Amino acid sequence: MSIYIVTAKATGAEIYRYSADAPIEWSGMQFADFDHTLEVEAPGTVTDVIPRMYSRRLTKLQFVGLLGDSFAGILSASKVNVDVEMFVKMLDWATPDADGTSVDLDDPRVAGGLALLEDGGLLPTGRAAEILGGV
Repeated sequence: MSIYIVTAKATGAEIYRYSADAPIEWSGMQFADFDHTLEVEAPGTVTDVIPRMYSRRLTKLQFVGLLGDSFAGILSASKVNVDVEMFVKMLDWATPDADGTSVDLDDPRVAGGLALLEDGGLLPTGRAAEILGGV
């Protein structure tokens, strides 16, 4: 699988990275507004030798913690906005894995949902990228 870098065409800012066999367009990360560029690494880089050693998966509670003060507004918006409700329900219905994690920060649906929340003003500008970075 390859790594694709998602950048906003309007600002050139990197928004997200994901692993896939080909570029994937999803709600909130449409090709019209975002470039999905194949990551090219020089041979012999550290990532060729050392695999990722950290988890990009969170428990639901850890994910809610990253939402911070925005959590209440997101829940309120889910009662009137079907797209926000679908994202909240997707996370709610996610079954925890054996290690207790349910939210995968590398899942394009999570990135798309966070972009939706940011675009709708439910998350401060730039917060989606921070959350996807685990901050």
